[in-house]
Amino acid sequence: IFSFCFCCCVLPMPVEVCSDQGHKAEAVFFDLDDTLYPRNRVIDDIVNERITSYLVMKLKIKPENCQLFRDRLHKSYPLTISGLVGEGHLRVLAALGCLNIFDGVIDLLAMGVMSPKPTRDAYEKAMTAATVRDPSKCVFLDDNLNNLRGARAFGWTAIHVGSPEFAERDSSAWDFSVSSVLDLPRVMPGLF
Repeated sequence: IFSFCFCCCVLPMPVEVCSDQGHKAEAVFFDLDDTLYPRNRVIDDIVNERITSYLVMKLKIKPENCQLFRDRLHKSYPLTISGLVGEGHLRVLAALGCLNIFDGVIDLLAMGVMSPKPTRDAYEKAMTAATVRDPSKCVFLDDNLNNLRGARAFGWTAIHVGSPEFAERDSSAWDFSVSSVLDLPRVMPGLF
């Protein structure tokens, strides 16, 4: 699954990241799905049912062929599908009651970036949008080890959010690991 969106907090003053280097962050980037909020299987099922219903009613596709059609569509047009998902992120943040916490949602597709996380281009564009020049001043929270590995290779501090058992599969992908964003004060006490 490709992700083209970051939620971004540009910090009014550098905040210390808990590490032996004691470096300070100027921007904190959050992934959304399974990081900022847990994915909800009930909601996923409802969305899938509505998509199937739409395909059956509007496009006259047989129900048993809908998943194959969706898979082909996603394979042929991944950027379009990801873009549609990205448009819903502001609504999700508003529904979570945390839209006002973030300085913005960085939608890479809207910026003309055709390379999703974990490509270097995605991280560079996110930094540009947040007006941060030094990668070591960026912190990134995600549940996806590939995205974290890419951010870390680019010089960002990578914080895994989610199951500790999953994180242990590749501890080289992250600098810190927390079970939930609610545990963030443990690794970034200056933020709170």
